[in-house]
Amino acid sequence: MDGDCNCHKPKPGLLLKAAEEHSLDLTKTVVIGDVGSDMLAAEVVGAKKILVLTGWGNRH
Repeated sequence: MDGDCNCHKPKPGLLLKAAEEHSLDLTKTVVIGDVGSDMLAAEVVGAKKILVLTGWGNRH
């Protein structure tokens, strides 16, 4: 696996790709996740973020 890949959270690669493919304005997007890396990726692109307390979120 490539350690420099921009696609692994908290790097924003997947969010940027989704924004490009679906014409999303990430500043008007909400990222819902259950781990801190989800929240960090959202913050990098200026998205709103919601940490859920299910799954891994219950442990964070």
